[in-house]
Amino acid sequence: MISCFFASDLHGHADRYLKLFQAIREERPAALLLGGDLFPSGLAVWEGPESAEGDFFQGFLVPELEKLRANLGPEYPEIFLILGNDDRRVEEGPVRKVEEAGL
Repeated sequence: MISCFFASDLHGHADRYLKLFQAIREERPAALLLGGDLFPSGLAVWEGPESAEGDFFQGFLVPELEKLRANLGPEYPEIFLILGNDDRRVEEGPVRKVEEAGL
């Protein structure tokens, strides 16, 4: 049986992403479907780990995905995502670059 996870409306909350990634480590789904509203709102200041230096995508999400991939190796899930109505269009370019890098 192939398993997959679906999540949406994470709105750039680091704690929500960390819980999701922990569940992925435990359950090892084949795919992760992200259904939009993934980034912090353009109207709010993102308050994440200090190490991220205010950059949700490059400072938090990409490093966490890299850790997840290193931890899971060949069991790293295939990730599919669609940006939502609260995700700014400027996020699309960086997402595509990370996709091209195989993350």
